[in-house]
Amino acid sequence: MKILITGASGMLATDLVKCLQRDFELVGVDVRAPQVPEGSFKRFYNTGGDPIQGPKLWEKIMREQSPDIVFHAAAMTAVDRCEAEPELAEALNVKLTRDVFQAANQTGAHFVFLSTDYVFDGKKEAPYETEDLPNPKSIYGQTKADAEELVKTGAKAYTIFRISWLYGLYGDSFPRTILEKAGQAGHFDIVHDQVGRPTYTVDLSGIFCEIFKAYTANAAFKKRLKGQIYHLGNDGTASWAEFAEFILAQAGLGSTRVNRIATPPKHRPAERPKMSVMSLEKAKRDFGVNPRHWHEAAGEFVQSYQKHSGASLGKK
Repeated sequence: MKILITGASGMLATDLVKCLQRDFELVGVDVRAPQVPEGSFKRFYNTGGDPIQGPKLWEKIMREQSPDIVFHAAAMTAVDRCEAEPELAEALNVKLTRDVFQAANQTGAHFVFLSTDYVFDGKKEAPYETEDLPNPKSIYGQTKADAEELVKTGAKAYTIFRISWLYGLYGDSFPRTILEKAGQAGHFDIVHDQVGRPTYTVDLSGIFCEIFKAYTANAAFKKRLKGQIYHLGNDGTASWAEFAEFILAQAGLGSTRVNRIATPPKHRPAERPKMSVMSLEKAKRDFGVNPRHWHEAAGEFVQSYQKHSGASLGKK
């Protein structure tokens, strides 16, 4: 089976490729070279820094490669930049998504779209279910919600996966920022009234690998996947302040103080949903997955980060 991955050099896709390359034929597309060896891909299309090249590019790629699955990870995810550049956010998150799934339609590929907790307003007092109606409060959230609607009405075979609070070794993320600044900062002021599921790219990639293996092996599973929305992530919840405290403790930096604060008015250009927890029950039921607690995943991340950076972060 062949899987085409857009945004193939990104944080999630880099870990995903490491997992998938053992069992699948991979094609990558991105604006920059991959972070894993190009030998991992059957073909890597580098769009030269310009992801918005119109439908003809995607039609050409789909004709040449005829993938069975298109994993669309390419997106503009810098939420504050989306507020400053809404037209670019629209182009990258909505128009690009449409171009890719329309090209996938022509070759019969199953389109996998990655969405976000930002499609919700964050005002619910319980975890969001997959059938809850989106009500985005930011440009980023609105573009992802708009893209979801386009996928649902225009893609012939699709599955939407909403993810949140993603972090990993191969891109900018909250725990990386905490670890990189901890040596210079005596303390951090971090909000305690925004709650979500910290999700490690290694764990999420493993879940996707199992899903795609089942898709390959089981016709009934393949049929059931079509037209569905799922929420994926690690188990357990935390506030940003709790997440930071845990990361610092795991790195031996517990003496770096975290001041728990409320979200200030107009804290950032994009409004953050205070309740970002999305229910995993549908995914657990349909896929038989049992995601590990974010504590275990984040502890492993810190160990990997220390090894990857070549530094002992516990030594000041």
